[in-house]
Amino acid sequence: EDNNIYYFGDLDYEGIGIYESLSGMFEKSCRIRPFLPAYEKMLEKADQAVQLPKTKEQQNRSIQNLFFSYFSESQAGRMRRLLEEELYIPQEILNITDF
Repeated sequence: EDNNIYYFGDLDYEGIGIYESLSGMFEKSCRIRPFLPAYEKMLEKADQAVQLPKTKEQQNRSIQNLFFSYFSESQAGRMRRLLEEELYIPQEILNITDF
């Protein structure tokens, strides 16, 4: 009950959808939050990336705003723009040297 549970995955429609699904499934027993430091670092590294991968086809693009509500307006806007541009940030953009 006193534990904090954090989610971290790709910054794409599927990753956000997985978070929202898990959050909804467990909302009565615990609160799952995005692991903000990792997502913030992903955005920072994406700014330095030569090229980000294209969003995979056939992704369910039906997402809510729950995930974005944990971030600043600026960060959420950057994430939405990436998705609209059909790009995503894989979680593998981060490695042990980032923390």
